[in-house]
Amino acid sequence: MGSYNELLRENGYVAGLPVQKRKETTSSIKCQPFSHDELVGDLDGAPPTLDLADVATGNFAINKYYIECFGWNRWVVFVFLCASFGFLTIFPQIWIKWRAVDNVRRPYQNAGFYWGIYLLLGVLIIACLVPGTVRFNIDPLGDSTDLAIINALKEVGLWEILSKGEVGGLDAPMPEHLLSHGQRQLVCLARAIMRRASVLVLDEATAVMDGETESLIKCIIAKHFSSHTIIAIAHRLDTILDYNRVAVIDDGRLVEWDGPRTLLQRDSAFKRLYNDMKDLPD
Repeated sequence: MGSYNELLRENGYVAGLPVQKRKETTSSIKCQPFSHDELVGDLDGAPPTLDLADVATGNFAINKYYIECFGWNRWVVFVFLCASFGFLTIFPQIWIKWRAVDNVRRPYQNAGFYWGIYLLLGVLIIACLVPGTVRFNIDPLGDSTDLAIINALKEVGLWEILSKGEVGGLDAPMPEHLLSHGQRQLVCLARAIMRRASVLVLDEATAVMDGETESLIKCIIAKHFSSHTIIAIAHRLDTILDYNRVAVIDDGRLVEWDGPRTLLQRDSAFKRLYNDMKDLPD
């Protein structure tokens, strides 16, 4: 055939090839100019009206495309889960309007905090007394017998107090204003006894109370929650000497983690703190 340059010469092979003319094509698309009024509209006039008929006859094909891409089987499962969550789930917590003194000054300030606890743990028990009967405060879900509630109140030593008078008993209003701080803690322990949970969280359960009530609370915990996992926040270190482990926090950092009696046998931060607490006046 020859080299590339020989093919491109005037008398070469390429020059002798026939030239095909381009066919004329017609297009159905026509560009029509628009006037300024059609594009911008009359700025001084009323805004254009929207015909609702055009909205009612919208094209569902686009939405249908995305629904079909998701898969009908997935949609069925999704709708079933939504229905189960909305209609079949029984929430194991107390729904109340927080009516403590702090809530009067700052209404619903802790609502997000309680919701966060419930979403994290799945169970929410608020350690407080709520407006209502004695029965509702001890058994808010209403799934326990009268005898079980009375026995729980007897275990914490409150049944004789709450059953006094003509209006006393389970259906009497909870006399919150007549109960001391320690007795309110005992009500919360009675509520915890009624719950069949496996974890008990105590936040300063024995703080600001007399020695007799403190000893009673310790006996109740040892009797009814010996098989539970107990997480306690305490400054009275005598109340946690029988615990399996103690975490000593200093300036937001964990400095010690061991058995409390083991820490007392060596020069530890827990031992120094324990000795300092013993030297304080009662």
